[in-house]
Amino acid sequence: MNNPCIGCSEREMQALLAFKQGLVDDDNRLLSWGREVQNKDCCQWAGVYCSNHTGHVVKLDLGYESLQGTISPKLFELHQLEYLNLGFNNFNGSSIPDYFGNMSSLAYLTLSGSRLKGGIPNSFAKLCRLRELHLDGNSLSGQFSDFIHILSKCAQNTLEILDISMNHGFMGSVPDLTNFLSLKYLLLKGNKLSGRIPENIGQMSKLEVIDFDTLPSWLSHGLYSMDISQNQIRGTLGNWKSPFPPQLNGHGRCLKLFLAFALLLLLQNVKGGEVGRSDKDANATGTCVERERQALLAFKRGLVDEYNSLSSWSSESHKQDCCRWIGVSCNNHTGHVIQLDLEDYLSKGKMISPKLIELQHLQHLDLGEIDFNGSQIPDSVGSLTNLRYLDLSSCNFGGQIPSQIGNLTQLQYLHLGGNQFNVENINWLTGLSSLTDLDLSQVNLSNIFDWPEAVNKLPKLRHLDLSDCSLPPPPPRIHSTSFSNINSSTSLTHLNLRDNHLTSSIFLWLSNYTTASLVDLNLSKNNLTGLIPDVIGNMSSLANLVLSDNQIEGGNPNSFARLCSLQFLEIPGNRLSGQLSKFVQLLPTCAQNSLETLDLSHNDLAGSLTNLTTFSSLQFLSVNNNQLTGRIPESIGQMSQLEHIDFGMNSLEGVVPETHFSHLHKLSSLDLSSNSLVLNFPADWVPPFQLDTIFLSSCKMGPHFPKWLQTQNDCLALDISDAEISDILPSWFWSMFCNSIFINLSNNQIRGIFANLTVNFAIFPEVYLSSNQIQGPIPSTLLQASYLDLSNNNISGSLSFLCASATSLTFLNLSSNSVSGELPDCWNKLENLVMLDLSMLFLEKFRRQ
Repeated sequence: MNNPCIGCSEREMQALLAFKQGLVDDDNRLLSWGREVQNKDCCQWAGVYCSNHTGHVVKLDLGYESLQGTISPKLFELHQLEYLNLGFNNFNGSSIPDYFGNMSSLAYLTLSGSRLKGGIPNSFAKLCRLRELHLDGNSLSGQFSDFIHILSKCAQNTLEILDISMNHGFMGSVPDLTNFLSLKYLLLKGNKLSGRIPENIGQMSKLEVIDFDTLPSWLSHGLYSMDISQNQIRGTLGNWKSPFPPQLNGHGRCLKLFLAFALLLLLQNVKGGEVGRSDKDANATGTCVERERQALLAFKRGLVDEYNSLSSWSSESHKQDCCRWIGVSCNNHTGHVIQLDLEDYLSKGKMISPKLIELQHLQHLDLGEIDFNGSQIPDSVGSLTNLRYLDLSSCNFGGQIPSQIGNLTQLQYLHLGGNQFNVENINWLTGLSSLTDLDLSQVNLSNIFDWPEAVNKLPKLRHLDLSDCSLPPPPPRIHSTSFSNINSSTSLTHLNLRDNHLTSSIFLWLSNYTTASLVDLNLSKNNLTGLIPDVIGNMSSLANLVLSDNQIEGGNPNSFARLCSLQFLEIPGNRLSGQLSKFVQLLPTCAQNSLETLDLSHNDLAGSLTNLTTFSSLQFLSVNNNQLTGRIPESIGQMSQLEHIDFGMNSLEGVVPETHFSHLHKLSSLDLSSNSLVLNFPADWVPPFQLDTIFLSSCKMGPHFPKWLQTQNDCLALDISDAEISDILPSWFWSMFCNSIFINLSNNQIRGIFANLTVNFAIFPEVYLSSNQIQGPIPSTLLQASYLDLSNNNISGSLSFLCASATSLTFLNLSSNSVSGELPDCWNKLENLVMLDLSMLFLEKFRRQ
């Protein structure tokens, strides 16, 4: 659980409680989720993590919690959510809710093994920050090319991991994926894909995980694992670009012969519709080695196979060949087991059997996300000296990390994150001279003060994730000595150090990589202070820079000087001060065509909004919760690539005509709330955009009800509270917003009668209609809401509508109305109700139903 400086917001607590209401928690995993005094702060609840500075929920980790039920639309209230893991629960064959695509801050989404069905919502096209998408082990379906088209609209520059394996429902061919510039891991196995592998897949230089067992590791720019098995893909691999070793130049005939032999081995796998994998592989020429078969059977006895996923692992005569067992891959010629991947098949284990040491030819071992219930990783893992790939992440391992892992000199990929290790040192890392990808995220390293020295001795390291490790800042001796004794790796491209205890001294260590190829740097949620140093401005390859939730006060003329490839700049939740225009002047002019995201929200920037039209690619712009004044410049309407505008919670003023939005055809989210703005739009105005979220509270747009809202067909969240509207609620309103999950019209002078209202909401929305002039009895159709506030109106009639049918209401406020009569006793139909306010009414005693 988190330990934030401030408590969570009331709205987000209500959202989490409503989410809990839709779940069956037989094991009381969410016992801490409650309204009692001791549980009032939702930032202390199990699986909930909040920003230490804003109190907003930023992470919800409920994987492997044995939950059942439905995914409540109330999750959409967690606007700042970056990490959502609901994997390996039971959602009873429901589909992925469409509103997931509107959680615009999401970078990590895991719905693995959750018994979901149906297609991928089109709204996923709006997940512009998405880096990891795990949908494996469900029953999802649809054309794979359509899915890729949806993702390519927004996440093609950010997505690093895409896992749709073992859904058995994605069909069609593999489309062109070269637009996904950051894609590292592509897992497609266990579907119904067909056709040819696109020839330009060889141009995807960052791909690391696609596994062709017989293909040389240097054949595809560092690609060392590709798995598209259990599909129906056929044909050749096209024109793979091969950066052949220089020593082979001049030996063309031998090289061609060698390449032909490699491709022949590859096509033997492709012909049968499976590539580099032996799960149920009828084309494998190798036969299982008996000693290794016995070792696998012993290993199985240390696992918990609740759903009989390993039924193929058997001693029965027709199942003797372990090369055909699920999760097992063998060398096609020797029969030795070279790959064991059970991440998608199991959720629990007891221990890793010592018999695993018999698999001496094993190159790839993936047991990620299997809960081993606090047991230790056996030392014998360090004897599997042929390992290239080792993933034991999120396995609930305890104890020490075996130092023998340092003997795996051929290891390239090591993920041990998300475990409960008691780490005393990481000196064993120095033996992993071939390591390119290291993930120790969520491992407590609070006592490892010399961690920079260990990292510096990994000469081939490209990807390093030490997020949420409680890392201490490097001590002074590290600063003075570490750079003279290192192997001077200049290969590091992705560095994630978010959510630690680092201070600005970390920038000195980072100066080792200023001339290297660092592309992605995340230092959010640390203790950085002062100005952004010049060392950042010298990282000329940097594309993504995240410094959110620190105490940074500003920049200097060289803070961003050479960041000509910059695409994402996120510095929310800091102490940036001074004039906004001055800060914008620090941004590199050479990045005017590349910068797509600029997030400066939750700071202390002052002055007026500046002209940003020179940043022609800008899609996401947020300066929410600053101290900005003045008018919104009309030039904003010329920024045709903008999709998200958030100017809320400032002191902006003046009239905003429709010309401010004249060219914003791609706009999907607009937040101008909590300012002093007047929206002056013609009655017949038809906006050029379709908005998903509209937050315009406190913006004056009355006295007439804004007719332009009738053009917005897919709005999920609408807030036009306190907008000086004095009009009748139009007849079209409820039908236009029946798919919304949040509707706030409170604190206006809206008139109308609910008579004959028969709207059918697609989901269970929150509806706020308080402090208006609404009359008449309450229709039972509003009981479809999860949160209903009708206080301070002129509503009359009885409360008998409460007994009409079972309801999903968690919050009902009818106070200060003209409702009268008896209070019906039908609470059995209100079993989800958490809060009921009937104050200032004219009620009599209970009436039994």
